[in-house]
Amino acid sequence: KYHTMPCRKKAQDHYNKYYGAHEPLLRKKRDFLRFGELSSNQNFSIEELRKKLGDNPICYLTGEPIDLLERDEYTLDHIIPRAKGGKNTLDNLGILKREINQAKYDLNLEDFINLCHRVSDYQRAKNGLPVR
Repeated sequence: KYHTMPCRKKAQDHYNKYYGAHEPLLRKKRDFLRFGELSSNQNFSIEELRKKLGDNPICYLTGEPIDLLERDEYTLDHIIPRAKGGKNTLDNLGILKREINQAKYDLNLEDFINLCHRVSDYQRAKNGLPVR
């Protein structure tokens, strides 16, 4: 009896305008900068972000290509986690596949690689394969 589609469309249009649906990096940048106080050196433009990521962005941990239009497939990561003193700067930003970022959580790069080696070594030994 009551059709809500026009209302949903209006809400979706507002969401797209506010969150930048036509600029996929805008929402990702907002998420990256979401926590903590920003100083002038911690703010950067979408153009600076695009320049850092390049024309063919890749996951900084796996080297897998990332399609910026597939927003659910990647995240912008604090290379040095905020929990470990990392800042909201462009120098501390890396692009990751979502599942890799979830696995990394708040580990720094060295701790994450060591964790991966421990898991890999155990699984290789368990399956009778040579350990590195």
